Amino acid sequence: MWNYEQHGVVPDLMASAKPLGGGLPLGAVIACEKVAMAISPGNHGTTFGGNPIACALGCEVLKIISTKPFLNNVVKNGRVSPGKTRSLAKKYSSIKEVRGCGLLIGIEMKVEPKDVVAQCKSNGLLVIAAGSNTVRFMPPLIVTKTQCDAALAIFEKCL
Repeated sequence: MWNYEQHGVVPDLMASAKPLGGGLPLGAVIACEKVAMAISPGNHGTTFGGNPIACALGCEVLKIISTKPFLNNVVKNGRVSPGKTRSLAKKYSSIKEVRGCGLLIGIEMKVEPKDVVAQCKSNGLLVIAAGSNTVRFMPPLIVTKTQCDAALAIFEKCL
């Protein structure tokens, strides 16, 4: 469910926010028992803490995204896109490097990404520039293989 699980590490403290609230403002801090036992009321605060509607929605989001079928779909689609973007890097000299894990992919460009991002948008694909030279793909976890393939086809057209 969490990216750290792919890398053989276990964090002492982890923050989660935007997706957890399903569109409502919600943040959470997840701590190992040792760290949790060292925190007492008044040691920390949060802007988004305690909203009962957002917390109820967060619980529902966690129920949905932690199911085996949901996670299996995320893993399956997260294996397709990096391989296909790396094949684009071999094909197009404007791509310097492909980085990322699963569905979160950064494509470092040898050219200014602003124009590629604009062309993608005009062709129906929303991507963003990250830093001064990277195009970031960050689809929702519910993305399908067909949608991933279509996104990469649009991106290739815009190269």
